[in-house]
Amino acid sequence: AHLSDYVRALHARNVGIVLSSDIVIAFPSDAMGGGGTGQGIRTARELKVPCAVLPFTSTRESILEAVERLGLELSLGLELS
Repeated sequence: AHLSDYVRALHARNVGIVLSSDIVIAFPSDAMGGGGTGQGIRTARELKVPCAVLPFTSTRESILEAVERLGLELSLGLELS
């Protein structure tokens, strides 16, 4: 498929974000995870970066549970409120 330079740049940005991450927590706005979010999820899975896909309407508690299931801890002073 032919992608415009703009779309290629968006995909490259997503790859850079995933490569620099210890974990990807995604909140797709639809069940299929289309668009850039879906591409980020597929990229994380392909690169073996832990990935939690949560409903767009997730609560603080469900996010913390997903991080715990992945065996990770929030760091760098990140507080979810």
